[in-house]
Amino acid sequence: MIGADPTDVQAQLERIAASPAFSASLRAVQFLRFCVEQSLKGNYDQIKETTLAIEVFGRSPGYDPKADPIVRVHAKRLRDRLDSYYAAEGARDPIRIFIPKGGYIPCAVRHLGSYCDTEERQRAREEPAAPEADAQPILRLPAVHWILWAALLAALGAVLLAVNISAHKPKRVLSVQGAALPLNASPGMEQNPSWSPDGKSIAFSWISEGQAPSRIYFQRIGDTAPTRLTGSSEAEYCPVWSPDGRQIAFIRYLDSGLFEVVRISIDDHRETAVGQFSFDGLQFYEQPGLDWSPNGKSLLVADKPSPTAPVRLVIVDLATGNRRPLTTPPPGSAGDLEGKFSPDGKLVAFHRGGLGDLYVVSSNGENLNPARRLTPDNPGVHGIAWSRDGRHILFGSMEGGHGWGIWQVSVDGGAPAPVLTGSLDLTWPAVSPDGRHLAVEQQDFVTNLTAISLEGSGGEHPFAPSSRQDFAPAYSPDGKQVVFLSTRSGSIELWLAKSDSNVAHQLSQLNGNGFPLTPSWSPDGKNIVFAIRRRGATNLAVVSVADGTVRSLTDTPDRNISPFYDTDGRYIYYDSNADGMERIWRVAADGTGRPEEMFWDAPWTFAFSRPTQSIYFQSPGGEGLEIDALDLKTGARRQVFRSQEWLAAAGNLCVNGSKVYVLVSRKSDPSHQKLISIDTASGDTAVLKNFAPALPQMYIGFTVSPNGNTLIVPAMERFDSDIYMAALGG
Repeated sequence: MIGADPTDVQAQLERIAASPAFSASLRAVQFLRFCVEQSLKGNYDQIKETTLAIEVFGRSPGYDPKADPIVRVHAKRLRDRLDSYYAAEGARDPIRIFIPKGGYIPCAVRHLGSYCDTEERQRAREEPAAPEADAQPILRLPAVHWILWAALLAALGAVLLAVNISAHKPKRVLSVQGAALPLNASPGMEQNPSWSPDGKSIAFSWISEGQAPSRIYFQRIGDTAPTRLTGSSEAEYCPVWSPDGRQIAFIRYLDSGLFEVVRISIDDHRETAVGQFSFDGLQFYEQPGLDWSPNGKSLLVADKPSPTAPVRLVIVDLATGNRRPLTTPPPGSAGDLEGKFSPDGKLVAFHRGGLGDLYVVSSNGENLNPARRLTPDNPGVHGIAWSRDGRHILFGSMEGGHGWGIWQVSVDGGAPAPVLTGSLDLTWPAVSPDGRHLAVEQQDFVTNLTAISLEGSGGEHPFAPSSRQDFAPAYSPDGKQVVFLSTRSGSIELWLAKSDSNVAHQLSQLNGNGFPLTPSWSPDGKNIVFAIRRRGATNLAVVSVADGTVRSLTDTPDRNISPFYDTDGRYIYYDSNADGMERIWRVAADGTGRPEEMFWDAPWTFAFSRPTQSIYFQSPGGEGLEIDALDLKTGARRQVFRSQEWLAAAGNLCVNGSKVYVLVSRKSDPSHQKLISIDTASGDTAVLKNFAPALPQMYIGFTVSPNGNTLIVPAMERFDSDIYMAALGG
C-alpha cells in the first residue's frame, strides 16, 4: 500500500457497495470486492480473468475465456457503474477506486478536493499542493501504467474541453419545409429509399400489389412509374448506389438464414456477387445493414460470425473480398443491425440492439476507437442517414412512444429533435446528395386481433377490433379476459377486453414514457407482468388489474423480456442478457431478493406450460428451427419440433397442454408467415393460417385459451408503404 491505511480503502469499498448504484447489482459488488480485497492482501496473481470467472461467476476450473467472455462483459459494466457512482453520489468521496482497462487490478487515488475534514480542505485551498498530492495511488500499479494513465487523463481533459466548446456553438437544426409528397403512390410496399449520386433518381425495394417477394426498382424524379432493375425470384432489399452512380448494391435473401450482397450495373443489369452473409431474424421489416463507402472501394455489411455471436458490422474490400470487422457488439445483445458512412467516410453511424440505440464509431474500427452511444434514452432505431455536412444524423425513431417518426441528433450528442412526424409511421430517411431533400418510407398499417376456433371445422372472427395496431394478446388464467397491447390511444398501452366481448378498456397510462412488450398473467389473475422498453433498456414491471397501478420489478441496463409467473405465483421467469449471454432468469414476484440465473441455455423465445411445469423454447444454434421442452422439476430436456423454417421473433410461440403453436417463415421469403400447431404427443403438425404480408417484429405474439378451444392472433388488416419526399432546410 502507498500513502494510505488499508482501512480507508476498505471503508470506501463498503461505501460503494452500500450505494443505490451498486446495491441493486450483486455481481458488480462481488466483482469489485474480490478485486479490491485481493489487492489489499497483495494477491495480485489472483486478480486475473480465469480466477474471477471461477470465484465470482461460478465457472468450472476448465473455464475458457475465448468461449465465454463473461468476465470482460462484467468488467466493462463495473467500470461504467463506478463512473456513474463518482459522477453523482460519490462525487465528494475522499477516495476513488477504479479498474484501468486492460486488466483487473484496481487502483485507488485520494481526491484532495473532496476531503470531508474541513481543516484539511481549508489547508488545501490555502497551500498549493505538490503535484503528486492531487491523486496519490493507494493500491499498487506498475509505474508504466501511471504514465499511460497520466497521458490518458491529459487527453481526456482536452477532449472534455473540446466538447465543452463544441456544446456552446450554435447548432444547425434540420427541418422539413412544406408538405411531404409521394414519389409515385403505387400500391403495395415501397421501402428503403436511396438517392442516386446526381440526385435525379431514387432506388427502392417494392412488393407491388399481388407480387411477392420484394424486387429492386429505381425511378427518376419527375417520372410517373419506376423501372425494375433485377430479374431474380428471391426477396431483395436495401439498394445503395455506388458513388459514381453506375451500380447499385443490394441484399438478396437465400435459404438457411443467409443473404447475398449483389452489385448490378445500371446500364446492362449485369450482376456481380460480393459474397454471402448470415443474419438473425430475416424478415421484410428488419433488413441487415448495407452501405457503400464514399470512396467506392468497400461495402459496409451486417454479418453474424457464428450461431451464438451477435450480429456485427464488417467492411468488405471490393477489390480483394477481404472482410474487416468494424464493430464489436457486447455478447448477449442482438448486435449491430444497420449502419451508414458519414459523407467524408471517417465515421459510421449504426443501430445497436434489437429495438436499438444509435451509435457512432470511427471507420477504422471499434477495436481502435470505442463506439459512442448518441441516444441513451431512445426507444428504437429504424433507418439511418447523415446530413450533407456530416453534423447531424437522421434516424427513424419511436422517440416519445407515439409511433415512428424521423428524428435527428448532433454527431456530438445531445437531445434528439424531430424532423418529420405524422399520423402514419415514418422510417428509413435518405438525404439527397445536395442536402436539400429528404426521402422517407411512410407506412400505413393496421393489425387487429383475430380469434381462431380450434374446434371442429374451425372458423375465425375479429376480436376487439380497432383502426390502429393491436398485438401481443394473453388470456387470463380463467379464460374470461384478454390483455393485449394497442396503439389505439396514441401510444402503446396495455388494454383489457372480456373474451366474449368486443369492448376493450385501457389498463395502463404510460403516455409514451416507455412502451410495454410481452404481457403475461399471474396465476390468480390479479396482476400482469410485462417488459417495458424505457431509457435504452428493457426491464420488467407489474400492473394491477384492479386499478392499473404499475410497479417496477427490475431496473437494470440489460434486456429483460418475455416474463411469466410460475404455477404458484412466487417467481417470475424471464429471458435476460444480464450475464453477457441469453439465459433464463427468475426473480421473486413480490420484488424481494435478487434475480438469479436458472440454466445455461439461451432461449431467445420461450413459453411456459403450468400443468407440466415445463418451458418450451427455441434451442440456440443449429441450421434450422428446433423447439425443445425443459422440465423445471427434473431438468430433463426433449426435442418436440424441428424444421428448416424460422421463428421470427419473441412471442411467436405458445403452449396449451400437449399442443404447441408456432409462427414461422421461410428465411428466403420473410414477407410470408404461417401458423403451425404441433401435437407433442403424436408428432402431428397442421397449418392453421397463412399470413401475407408478415407482421413486423414488434407487432406479434399470440395466445391460446385455457380450455384449448380458441387461439387469438394479430393479423395484418392493411399494410401499405410509400416513398415520400420533402424539402429539407436548416
